[in-house]
Amino acid sequence: MKVLVIGSKGNMGRRYMAILKHLGIECEGFDTDVSVHIGGESYKLKWMLPDTTYDRAIIACPTEHHLEYCTRLEVPMLCEKPISTNSEAIKQLSGDISMVNNWAFLLPKVLKPESCSIVYNFYNTGNEGKWDLIQPLYLSNGNFEIKRDSPVFRLTINSYMINMEMVQASYVKMVENWLEDKNMWNLSMAYDAHKKVERYNGKKI
Repeated sequence: MKVLVIGSKGNMGRRYMAILKHLGIECEGFDTDVSVHIGGESYKLKWMLPDTTYDRAIIACPTEHHLEYCTRLEVPMLCEKPISTNSEAIKQLSGDISMVNNWAFLLPKVLKPESCSIVYNFYNTGNEGKWDLIQPLYLSNGNFEIKRDSPVFRLTINSYMINMEMVQASYVKMVENWLEDKNMWNLSMAYDAHKKVERYNGKKI
């Protein structure tokens, strides 16, 4: 098996490359900054894909490029979240596409959507606003408390304390499950998760 990682030079892409190599899976990196030089000018080649054969793909490039690659690839895909910042765009997608759901693997038992009580406090929840909360919002059963004033990562799910090492390990578990087609969030679930984020006003889900 060979896995293509789009956005392999970025923070998340490098994580997935490391995970795949750790699992003994052949992988190839590809990035959206490919360019050619013609007549002294440099031109970016948007949406190019490597001329190689691969069995699966992980999309870890910037969010604004997710939909393009989701529509152009024809292999099972794992796409970073959010797939889009417009839930209706998810309805236009088809194929074997899973959205990143590493939070589902934070505890020994796989966590189900809308089944968790979550308390989350960390000064840096990401750069995409409420879209960075798509996983805890979808997992939440309505009991979701978030603060951004702690310099130390603090997360409790169903009364279990989660540390950063558990978060990092959850990515490995997720990739293992994705490679085995188990316990992933499909397009229908991704759509529900996106709608939940759109409804979130910072207080209520």
